[in-house]
Amino acid sequence: LGPLTELFSRDDVEEIFIEGPRVTFLDRSGRLQGLTVPTTEAENRQLVDRLLATTQRTLDAKTPMVQARVMDGGARLTAAQEPISDGLSATIRRHLLKRESLRGLVDRDSLSLEAAGYLWALNQARTSLLISGPPGAGKTSMLSALLAATPSTHAIRCVEEVRELYVPLTHGA
Repeated sequence: LGPLTELFSRDDVEEIFIEGPRVTFLDRSGRLQGLTVPTTEAENRQLVDRLLATTQRTLDAKTPMVQARVMDGGARLTAAQEPISDGLSATIRRHLLKRESLRGLVDRDSLSLEAAGYLWALNQARTSLLISGPPGAGKTSMLSALLAATPSTHAIRCVEEVRELYVPLTHGA
């Protein structure tokens, strides 16, 4: 995978963003970092094409935006080109099991202590919650933290297209 091989081999890299020749990535700590090795847009396009070659999808003039599961289903690729974007734009999101807690979200300044307490109380009272937001907003992390705070006496139904959540409860526990 060229200059991005090292990123794909790291366990802590969740998302890789490609904007033309620029590559940035998000690690588990939530920090956005830039790739230290320079790349060109042509190299990055070759990477996207190589990932798409394992699917039935293409990124071309006829289909200027594409989504596909890549890397043997271990990641989701979303890519666009002109006229949808100014140039090559791609996001590769690796599916990693999330083991989060409300305390962990507070420690990372993703939630205030008061908000975590409120969500914990709602969870204990069997209140329905809806989690929504744009890609990368932290929906999976929030849901994982709420699942970890769920009493073992509550029933949980979890249906995922791609397994990303760590559900710490078992049926009948």
